[in-house]
Amino acid sequence: MTKLKQYSKIILWNVVIFLILAVVLEYILYIKGFNPGMIENGYYFNKVDELIIKKGYQTDSTGITKIDSSMRDIIHQKISDKEYANYLNIDNTKDERYLYKLSDHFLDVIQGNINNDFSHFIDSISHLELKNNIDSTYLEYIHYPINEDGFRSIPFKNHKTDKIKVLLLGDSFTWGHSAVSTPYSFAEVLSSLGYVVYNSGITATDPPQYVRIAEQYAPIIQPDIIIGNIYMGNDIVKWHREPQAYQAVFYNTNAGHLMSDASGTTFKSAQEVYDHYIRLTHIPPHSTFNRMMSKTRVSTLTWAVLGKYRILGIGPWPNDYSIQFWKGESEKWARNGQTYNRIYQEQLDSIGRANEAIYISSIIPQNHKLDISDTELDSLFDGYSDYHINREFIPSDYQTGYDGHFNNQGHRNYALYLDKLIQNHLSE
Repeated sequence: MTKLKQYSKIILWNVVIFLILAVVLEYILYIKGFNPGMIENGYYFNKVDELIIKKGYQTDSTGITKIDSSMRDIIHQKISDKEYANYLNIDNTKDERYLYKLSDHFLDVIQGNINNDFSHFIDSISHLELKNNIDSTYLEYIHYPINEDGFRSIPFKNHKTDKIKVLLLGDSFTWGHSAVSTPYSFAEVLSSLGYVVYNSGITATDPPQYVRIAEQYAPIIQPDIIIGNIYMGNDIVKWHREPQAYQAVFYNTNAGHLMSDASGTTFKSAQEVYDHYIRLTHIPPHSTFNRMMSKTRVSTLTWAVLGKYRILGIGPWPNDYSIQFWKGESEKWARNGQTYNRIYQEQLDSIGRANEAIYISSIIPQNHKLDISDTELDSLFDGYSDYHINREFIPSDYQTGYDGHFNNQGHRNYALYLDKLIQNHLSE
């Protein structure tokens, strides 16, 4: 009986220790961003009880994605009312909060709370007795930072000026993500250097959008320079995408940015994309056992290990749906990817020449691949080599962790690099 009690105590202590370790591991996985039931964890996607499409973006009749008019009006009204965005709540998505905070960023410029290149530029022109049309345009811009076409920019029109006009094409880097405040972004730094900058950067967009923007707006703006800011992450295309009228390139939802185009297939609704991501990333819910294992992070991790090695008949993981999807991506990349990367750059170059503008293809490397070789770049662009890449970027120019965008230092250094590129091209 005594031995039985001893064994019982040992078992009890083992159970207690196991539970404590399980709780500690659950917390560590939580801190690391793992979600219950989610095998392929990603920063930009989360499972939700009810999918909700959030404010922020719209796609127009030409297939161009931009800031929607309701968000533009909210931002401008907050600036007009001098009201900081302290009314936000946790129901707003990260990107939605970022858009709302745009009013704070420009209120800080207006009220003199920022001390940087752009604020000095605004301060200098505000004290001019005689202001030209560009001076007035920028003084208006800080009160109305989203133009009528839905971009964070001065108006898209042909401003008459002796200054060099630059049309920026790009995604979240060009928008100005992850600068502490938007006025620290490289577009604003370029403006402070004396250029007239038209910024068409929109989060999560791609070269097909850049081509469409250049086609539509270059004849209107008549820029001297067009710069394609090509990020070596999501700007490296794997298949052709033709922008469609009113078809979103992504859906801004409470589950994250859901890209509508996957493996060359366009999903027609946010729910379709969401269901696709769930099938790619989560434990299949087809059995009671699977549903139970989806309840905690520890049990999810356990299921993933068992599924990988098909232990106890669990799995397989990846499942057939995931295997076929990634196989399709790889095949289309091998067949078409490099070709389309080249084609989009050649199209932008052609649009530039047609509008008597110089096209500059500027590569933004990923923070973990700053040393990418010219050979690899030539391969990715199928022999197109008329690009430029700043070989002086260092890790401290980027945000750390999941956020691989420029920080303030990176934005400024990139603007100075673009300034050199522009001057070199103009002197040729």
